[in-house]
Amino acid sequence: MSSWRSSKILVTGTIDEIGRTLVHNWRERGYEQVVTYTAPNVNLRDKRVVNTFFERELPDVVVVLSPKVSAAPRRSLSRALWLRHNLLTATNVIHAAYLYDVEKLLYIDCGLTCFDSFTFHGQSGAWAASEDARRLADVAGSAAAALCDSYRSQYGCSFTSAFIGNLYGPGVNFAPEDRHVVATLLREVARGKRVGSPSVEVRGRADWTCDLLHVEDFVDVCTTLLQDEARAGTVSVEPARRYSVSEVAAEVRRAVGYDGEILFDDVGPPDLAPMTSPLASRLDWTPRITLPDGLSSTLQWFLRQTALSELN
Repeated sequence: MSSWRSSKILVTGTIDEIGRTLVHNWRERGYEQVVTYTAPNVNLRDKRVVNTFFERELPDVVVVLSPKVSAAPRRSLSRALWLRHNLLTATNVIHAAYLYDVEKLLYIDCGLTCFDSFTFHGQSGAWAASEDARRLADVAGSAAAALCDSYRSQYGCSFTSAFIGNLYGPGVNFAPEDRHVVATLLREVARGKRVGSPSVEVRGRADWTCDLLHVEDFVDVCTTLLQDEARAGTVSVEPARRYSVSEVAAEVRRAVGYDGEILFDDVGPPDLAPMTSPLASRLDWTPRITLPDGLSSTLQWFLRQTALSELN
């Protein structure tokens, strides 16, 4: 991405901890003009607002972070609005990138995580709602990929769509409604050590599996994708292997230094398949952060945030 170092890079969409990490890291690496454009200060669903911003700023590179699938789409009254807002955002930003001659656009689909239903045990209808949210996310991501493909094939735009699933790391997915496996296990195991509990009970199946990607690796992925030639379909970013919940729990137990047991009730639906398009192509890229190292850095962040320094 050295050719983009002095270019104006616009990061837009959902600027949560993931987006902030991306922007901060690129600025730390010396990219001189990284700007953000997101709600609540703007309305990406209003094409006039989006076009006015592009006309004023004239970015060279645009990175669009998709809205996160969290609790909102599972509530029946929110699903239609979530999908509509997602489609409008993708349509407006991608078209504005074409109108204002953006050199490179990257649409990042940070979709629903496989472990997002981690604590749905005993909640009537929760699994069906989660599956419905997955379908909505798939529709939104497929539509964005089709838009990127169409603008590339018809107008020669260097637009790429990529799917990156289960991100974890300092600050990522720690909101209670997210129910991400890493955040849940760190929180529960750290509490078990603090109170001296002989065991920690985890609601869910020990054999659920999923890929996990540290947020710092996510930054490297985005950098690599910007260097990569635009290709058809969705670029799927996959770690070297998938981990079961029991493997993640064992690594969390070691990171925390917890001597007790981690027990699973093994109640829940069957394992989830990865959310990847049949037209997806894999990115030739290798993560640099191992799961033990990634969990260690995430734990240290968690301890600082919760003032549980006695667990070190």
